Amino acid sequence: MNEHEAAAAIIGLLAGRGQTVAVAESLTGGLLAAALTSIPGASAAFRGAVVAYATELKATVLGVPAGLLDRHGAVHPDVAAAMAAGVRRRSEPSTSRSASGQKLPARMLPGRPAACWMPACCHWRCAARGTRSAARR
Repeated sequence: MNEHEAAAAIIGLLAGRGQTVAVAESLTGGLLAAALTSIPGASAAFRGAVVAYATELKATVLGVPAGLLDRHGAVHPDVAAAMAAGVRRRSEPSTSRSASGQKLPARMLPGRPAACWMPACCHWRCAARGTRSAARR
């Protein structure tokens, strides 16, 4: 299944159930929102997105507790969950998701591989190889 097919399946499933989604993004830089809104009829299920690329925006816009960011940094399961909760408070969807991660070898977070994907469901999906573009997708 490619990106477009996945987005169409998500929009179709949610719309069919009368549900909506909002997303909070960091590493993906708006790619999730772009994929979902590329589907005709997306407005039936897509409420909106917040791209909080800078760490301080995670706190000020999405309400991620500053102490959580201080303790764990921006790439952590609890931060991803707080981002999803923040976008849910702001946009009132049926469900919300977030995506955060890193692919910056020059500013690596200690103990984390070169490319980490941190979805709000709090499962680590990491890969040491790949380009920044591949990690974002």
